[in-house]
Amino acid sequence: MQPEVKVHVTRNGTQYALFTQTEIISDEIRRNQYWNTYNLEIADIVLSENKGNRVIDVGAGLGGFTVPLAIKYMKSHIFEAFEPVPAINQQLNTNALLNRLYNVRCYRFGVADRNEVIDHAIFDLAAVNHGAFSFLIDSYTNRNIPVPNEIDVYELRTLDDFRFGNVALVKITVSGMELEVLKGSGKIIENNQTPPLMIECWNDDWYKERKDAMIELLQQYGYKQVLVRRGFIYAFNDINLSKKVEQRLSEQVPGSKVMFK
Repeated sequence: MQPEVKVHVTRNGTQYALFTQTEIISDEIRRNQYWNTYNLEIADIVLSENKGNRVIDVGAGLGGFTVPLAIKYMKSHIFEAFEPVPAINQQLNTNALLNRLYNVRCYRFGVADRNEVIDHAIFDLAAVNHGAFSFLIDSYTNRNIPVPNEIDVYELRTLDDFRFGNVALVKITVSGMELEVLKGSGKIIENNQTPPLMIECWNDDWYKERKDAMIELLQQYGYKQVLVRRGFIYAFNDINLSKKVEQRLSEQVPGSKVMFK
């Protein structure tokens, strides 16, 4: 049985269907309206200045990134949000509907470097971090997260398979599978003239080889500005945009003023 869900309304009127149990992302939204305000600010800078009208959110979760940005850019941008965990995908869809975000399209696919239907461990919704799900078993074992015994069927797709155009930004947060997502995104990146990317990357020793491979692949794709800050890789070809993002990142310290609204 799934945990109980209640609709939470933030101070600015955004509605979220949140599990009532303790969970890192939900708890942060209940306290502070937003999840990961720093990256919302960076995305806001990119979307306010960059060409294109499509945002791709790989690893969308409950919509902590997509929902507030889709509200702000409701009249100008389309958001393509990928979340493979069935219950969390339902949560994502619900949060888009609660806020009347008809510019959000939700997909229940895992994104990788191949198209394949696989058997994989389910995600335990009793976990305290619903962003921890991964198709990479090493992501569980290296972080001491138990792997559930129960199996479900998931469909993996490459981003290239969707042939998205007019891409303004791609955000990738997939708990260790970022390299595979990048490998399956070469045509999207080429056809959209190297759009800005925001990619989660960890500082763990076991992840270093993957992080180095991502940076090398980004350079092969033609990115000239690659910033590694705050557990993320930010990749740009627009030098002026890169400078603005780097400046904002340098200003973002604990307790700094929240600029996104």
